[in-house]
Amino acid sequence: MQFGDEGKAKVIDYFLITRDYDAVARYHGGGNAGHTQVDRHGNEVITHIIPSGIRKKGVYNAILSGVMVDPLEAVKEITELREMGYKVNISNLGISERAQITLQYHKDFERRQERKKGGKAVGTTMKGISPTAVSTHAREGLRFAEFVDPYYFEKFLESLPKSYKNFFERMTSILRKSGNVVANGVNVRKYMEMYEYAMNFLRPFKIDEADFLERMKDKNLLYESAQGALLDVVLGTVPYVTASETCNPPADTDKIIGVSKAYITRVGGGNLPTRMELEEEKIIRGVRGETAGAEFGATTGRPRNCGWFDGIIAKFAAREGRVDNVFLTKLDRLSGFPEIKVATAYRYKGDIIKSFPAERLVFEEVEPVYRGFPGWMDDIGDAREPGDLPQNTRNYVKRLEDMMERKITHVSVGPKAEQTIELI
Repeated sequence: MQFGDEGKAKVIDYFLITRDYDAVARYHGGGNAGHTQVDRHGNEVITHIIPSGIRKKGVYNAILSGVMVDPLEAVKEITELREMGYKVNISNLGISERAQITLQYHKDFERRQERKKGGKAVGTTMKGISPTAVSTHAREGLRFAEFVDPYYFEKFLESLPKSYKNFFERMTSILRKSGNVVANGVNVRKYMEMYEYAMNFLRPFKIDEADFLERMKDKNLLYESAQGALLDVVLGTVPYVTASETCNPPADTDKIIGVSKAYITRVGGGNLPTRMELEEEKIIRGVRGETAGAEFGATTGRPRNCGWFDGIIAKFAAREGRVDNVFLTKLDRLSGFPEIKVATAYRYKGDIIKSFPAERLVFEEVEPVYRGFPGWMDDIGDAREPGDLPQNTRNYVKRLEDMMERKITHVSVGPKAEQTIELI
């Protein structure tokens, strides 16, 4: 419900433990997502493409056609999960035959674009997501079924539009210095060699998506989103957005659970109106590798900008995302602040704005109008019932409910699944 990084994987983990689900399906985004879970031993398990249900025995995981799959990254991720002791095979993982494929030239293209923009760069993860989406909508994309078949993959490479080949010719000198195998253009032979192992490795995971969804009609399916509402390519803070519609869930969804931090964070370019003062931000961000839930990107490792809760953004996300209930995360990170601020409106050139502006330049210049709430000093990481929370904490949660106009049904007080309090 914000800019991503709100703990969706922990939420998936919690529901798989406390509810009976048959499958988890990722339906959009790509390897730019970073979904972090913490096992019972305190070890982090981070996935980017593979659905977060992969750790749960008896749960099938599907990557649907809206996901952009980087084959090399998928192989790496599956291999790492296996090395950690998790079973990953065709019995618990499938990739839609129509999922779009991210190739090396997509990533090279994105790096070139970001460098050219200089100070106006979007701040992407450099995973090639936007160029993959462009290829798809330009009718020049590659499907998973075509990738895992050597004949069709080779034919695709041979038929790549001249625009791609011209682009690589212009980049020859840059790519040669980096040792890139496609320095002289999209070299079909080199590409076939580069992806041969991934083709063979991933081929058994191919599934018929329509058949999978039909089989799920009478079962419990948990759809897993990626990124955040304000990164939606249509509704979000353009141009600082991802390349998919993050607020557009599958049509057969019965209930939509919005995930929101008790404060707000953002990485990459774009304004964060409620960004904290340096010392406050330092406390919230924590120390990477030492602080539980430290605010560093799971995909890039970049430090996240941290701000106070933004009620305007939260209300917008709840409405546009058709959210039914809210799962509030990282409430424990606010412990120790004598006062907690919440933005209830924006100020723009002397005017008060109470709704999220569609004009991108307006959002870049707004200033928050705050309301302060008494904080709490107690460590709430061991709280397991609503009554275990300090009164000021409960008051704060209620105020956020009022602003979002949605019921907060769960609050998270730590990274582990069991560090969750159900409020209903």
